[in-house]
Amino acid sequence: MSAVSSMLFLAGMGADDPAALNQAIAVAGINHAKLTVVGVIDDVETIEAKVLAGKGFREVIREVHQYQHDLVVKRVGNVERTSPFLGNTDLNLLRHCPCPVWIIKSTQQHGFDTIVAAVDYDPEDQKVDELNGAILVMGTVGRTGIPGLVIGNTAEAILNQVHCSILAVKPPDFVSPVSEES
Repeated sequence: MSAVSSMLFLAGMGADDPAALNQAIAVAGINHAKLTVVGVIDDVETIEAKVLAGKGFREVIREVHQYQHDLVVKRVGNVERTSPFLGNTDLNLLRHCPCPVWIIKSTQQHGFDTIVAAVDYDPEDQKVDELNGAILVMGTVGRTGIPGLVIGNTAEAILNQVHCSILAVKPPDFVSPVSEES
């Protein structure tokens, strides 16, 4: 194969996409080639597609700031694990994103059987393991600085146990430590 100068990567929804994309990036880099990433979605008229380059959660939060999005929706990250269910990007979005974050378990593709609100939750309650067909709606404290390294004791305890989709909502006065410029 002769050197390539322009490459097209077709992004899918599979778990192997990051590995395939990393290989495409490597080949493009070796060949000093332009790499275009595309995704195809049938019959949807209201989608704008972008590829953001940089540290995942920071770029997403900058995008939220710049275009004042009201909700971030993401499938659960299963490549990088710091808890049984959530990846580093997931946890950083839950901690720092200024708008609600909805992290969807990839096996929940047809809605939810149950909506559970975490109010006065007891981390010792074993019922959290039974939420497979549910979405868990929870508030986060939204601290910044050193206390902001954790979402809150109760929220962290829940997130380390739960294996269902999550919708996390910040308090109205929350200010993200990630700014549009930083």
